[in-house]
Amino acid sequence: MGERFKVEKIPFPPSRFYAFIAKHSPFTKDVYVFVAKRVSEETTKGLVLDVGTGPGYLPIAIAKLMNETEVVGIDLSVDMVRMAKANAEKAGVADRVKFEVMNARKMHYEDSHFDIVVSTGSFHHWRNKVKVLNEIYRVLKPRGKALIYELRKDAPAEDREDLKVRYGAVVGPLVYRAVAVHSATTLEEYQEVLSDPQNLFKTFEIRLPVPFAMEAVLSK
Repeated sequence: MGERFKVEKIPFPPSRFYAFIAKHSPFTKDVYVFVAKRVSEETTKGLVLDVGTGPGYLPIAIAKLMNETEVVGIDLSVDMVRMAKANAEKAGVADRVKFEVMNARKMHYEDSHFDIVVSTGSFHHWRNKVKVLNEIYRVLKPRGKALIYELRKDAPAEDREDLKVRYGAVVGPLVYRAVAVHSATTLEEYQEVLSDPQNLFKTFEIRLPVPFAMEAVLSK
């Protein structure tokens, strides 16, 4: 599928189905917990940006874990941002978690604004991935880090077996198949984008911290 045909947002009503899965799936819950913990390992306070925030569960998890942190979540979907704001209110963290409808390829923030930038599962949606990475670089403070997470389409067999152990013989394979078809990237594709000479992040590391997931740690 050509670059110009890729979808960068989830509109209403599919946004409601996505939000339901994000809220109730044990797999996505584990992802949010893991990533929030990783953010807390990189910074104890400051301003965090979540790119492709969806219904806002990751910023909420970060805010609950880190009392001295403010989190901003951006998404192209108006309905996602609407739900994210309501979820933050329900969680009691709306004073430290904000959401905006915004295109990550052209953010409205000043240079060197955020202490850390995170993104989970939106990488495969980005039409111009290097342009988004360079925008993240621009809004990130010097010596700041970006943590970019993507699910691995070419996960080895042992990762798929691990999903069965963790989530059951029915749910595990369903998670893998659904994500591999629609919402994942191969390790080679991931490496190719991050190694693009136009990418302003010259220092990065790709990790495989948990089965079925890739973590790119990019340093400014």
